[in-house]
Amino acid sequence: LVTTNFMDTNVEWLPRNVRPGPILHVVLRFNFVFAVVEEGSGRALFVYSEGHRGLGQKPAFARADMPAQVTHTRQLEGLQVLAAERHGSLIFLPEASPLPRRGDVYSCNYEGAAFVLVLQHLSAGETGLAWFPVLGVDGALLANRAFSGEDDESLEDDVDISAVDSGVSSSLVRGPSVVTHASYDFGSVWKLVPAPPGGSCRVRDGCSLHLREMRTTAAAPGLVVARGNTGRSLLPDVKGLYISRNAGLAWVWAREGDFAFAIGSAGDVVVVAPVSPHHPTPPQATWDYGQTWTDLGSLPSGPVVQLVGHPSTRAAMFFAVQPGGTEDDPTTSLTTLDLTTMVTKECATGNFWNSDSDYERWSPMDAAEDAGVISRPICLLGRRTAYVRRKASRTCITRALPRDDTRDDTPCPCTEQDWECDFGFQRIDVGESSPCVDPNRDTGPSAAELCAQSGAERVRVSKGYRKIPGDACTGGVDQSPTEQFCMGNADIAWYRAQDGESVPFLSSKGMVFLTVCAAALVLLWRKAAMAHAATMQQHHRKTAREIDDIFDVDEEGDEEAALL
Repeated sequence: LVTTNFMDTNVEWLPRNVRPGPILHVVLRFNFVFAVVEEGSGRALFVYSEGHRGLGQKPAFARADMPAQVTHTRQLEGLQVLAAERHGSLIFLPEASPLPRRGDVYSCNYEGAAFVLVLQHLSAGETGLAWFPVLGVDGALLANRAFSGEDDESLEDDVDISAVDSGVSSSLVRGPSVVTHASYDFGSVWKLVPAPPGGSCRVRDGCSLHLREMRTTAAAPGLVVARGNTGRSLLPDVKGLYISRNAGLAWVWAREGDFAFAIGSAGDVVVVAPVSPHHPTPPQATWDYGQTWTDLGSLPSGPVVQLVGHPSTRAAMFFAVQPGGTEDDPTTSLTTLDLTTMVTKECATGNFWNSDSDYERWSPMDAAEDAGVISRPICLLGRRTAYVRRKASRTCITRALPRDDTRDDTPCPCTEQDWECDFGFQRIDVGESSPCVDPNRDTGPSAAELCAQSGAERVRVSKGYRKIPGDACTGGVDQSPTEQFCMGNADIAWYRAQDGESVPFLSSKGMVFLTVCAAALVLLWRKAAMAHAATMQQHHRKTAREIDDIFDVDEEGDEEAALL
């Protein structure tokens, strides 16, 4: 039931005559509703999207077309919504096998309930899903993928991680391993996370950055603070602290060792504190994103298990959570770290393009091109977005900016990167150039096959792709499905060209009329032909009799001449 007035009135969105059984589980996220319904001894999934209202359609649940990977009812019971936007959502479903703890990520757009696989083997450990959206940057995602020894046996021995199906080669995986990947198009394509420059760790050699924990804030678009390590997979012990100002496209090494950390003052300051009791460093703060650090004084003895701060507030206030001094001491101490008097100057806005402004316009793709991550201008979700943020070199407090002044979107021509795999298709591997193919056949079904299977007047013939939900590109590469009419399935029969498209102009009634007329013409033609044949036959008979009479006269004249 759905109500907007505290149950004075309500609407039943999923009535009993539509669903096969009782509703077991409901998940609501933004404008998407997912309902798990009992169906005999199994489960069925129904999906509702508020986006249908924009299409002028009546709100209704649609039965989800589940991909081949979903084979057990346990998977639907573990459904989680990872992200939901106006145009689509990403959901997590655990794998059919309970071990290892992992699952797959699927994309579902507002146009229907067809789930498309976008990422396999997302790690789902005891602390939850290893899924890290970069707040403030559309479509930017980081995720940890878990690979077991069984995956290892099915992979080729190759150091190029992006060249194999699972994203990790057998030479890199010896037992359970966790590898961090990043996507900048809402999960369509995933890549390894590059390590900070200056070292010997390179993606082309199978080495990258792997993250155990990360924090971001929408108040500072692109800012990511994380703890992890470089190498071929995530290690049990965290080796360092890393900071990125461009949504994870490039990183800097900030601190060696394991630290608790937090973002505060709308992304202006990052505070860290050592986790190990043997680490002598006091809590520190940086206002320039890791270039310089300031000591904040000593805390009570013992490790810091957590730093708490609200990254979107204007106050630079933090709390350090510390356990008791001994194993037998169950108490926890809370120490305040007040940085509000450390910096009091408010950032000056002015013209964002002027050098005297404390703010700058920043684009993730510009940063990627400058860092050498990509060599050509590309866009995120079909648009080139520029954000406004504080310059790293300016130590000041960010004030609230009008939303219209903090972002500027410019549409881009569509490229191959603006299309994800359609339902029933998947990429051969996680690489950007990997095509979308049907894993069960060499080519997708033809129009004739779809017409025969559906019995519909027209069918949607997929090229293996669909536009990524929320993608704003225009023109350029067009991988959208084509609609074709089924000649033998009624109503539509003849077409005429209009603006380069085939448009129907004769209905089934017209076809029936023409068929009757044609049959009548055939009958009339046959009758006329038969009448003509009869007339010709009579004419031939009359001519034959006249010829016989002539010959009879000639014979009588010959006999008379003989007698004479």
